[in-house]
Amino acid sequence: MCVPSCRLQTAQGLRLSLSQWQGDTDTLRGMLTEELADLAASMESALSRVRAAQVQARTARELLCPCCWERRKDLVFSCGHQCCAACGDRLVACPICRCARGRCVGGQVVAKRTCVVACVVRSRAATRSATQSW
Repeated sequence: MCVPSCRLQTAQGLRLSLSQWQGDTDTLRGMLTEELADLAASMESALSRVRAAQVQARTARELLCPCCWERRKDLVFSCGHQCCAACGDRLVACPICRCARGRCVGGQVVAKRTCVVACVVRSRAATRSATQSW
């Protein structure tokens, strides 16, 4: 039985493959043109799958509630930000921009873009007044 030598060959093969995938210059220098082309095609395919998984993960994260990160967003505040209904029921203001729920600056309901801009302007003004009072 050649179990130890088979394991050694497998380990050496894995090390060689890993050094090829890592782009080790000495390893790549010893490869034929066809082998390099196959390796490049393999790497491009793998990169494509990684990028697709990255987009899918980003998309899945964007659908999750920014408060609990467990449930999907299904409640929209007047400012346009979203969270899940379970978290939204407990909130009195948007968890992102702090606009009052259903209302915004001056107690009036305004359009989504205006609300966000008004809240940003209001928070900047509050920051300026806080830093000037020091």
